[in-house]
Amino acid sequence: MKRLGIDYDELKKENPRLIYCSITGYGSTGSYSKRAGHDINYMALAGMIGLSGKSGTVPPLPGFQGADASGAMQAVIGIQSAIIERFTTNVGQFVDVSLTEAAMALAVPSLAAQIASKDMERGTSLLDGGIINYNIYETKDQKYITVGALEDHFW
Repeated sequence: MKRLGIDYDELKKENPRLIYCSITGYGSTGSYSKRAGHDINYMALAGMIGLSGKSGTVPPLPGFQGADASGAMQAVIGIQSAIIERFTTNVGQFVDVSLTEAAMALAVPSLAAQIASKDMERGTSLLDGGIINYNIYETKDQKYITVGALEDHFW
């Protein structure tokens, strides 16, 4: 955008109340900032891909675009916050969203739990199939049923 003369610093000269949102894969600064990527790349770097599946197997594809979705939510929250700030200060904001960082924010509870338990092997912890009362099971008719009964009173 800077090369085209339509970056935030240039445009805010014309309109100081401007709210400008930039969404990038790896962030607007840093060693990865110029790299291309897709959701699977951002989720892998954030640690989300390695959270699923059984130990000794290739991690499964997530089947949804978690980095894109969480990045969109962070963008909306950032824009809404900038609007509220503009009501107070009459000044716009630059909202900078990294899809990798947005994905990492979703992975924090699971990653922290694994690190705290020192159990870094996939498929052995509380939320990734390591216990019988929180798992996916194949039924007799080749469909699947999920069981999510972490608390004793549900089991």
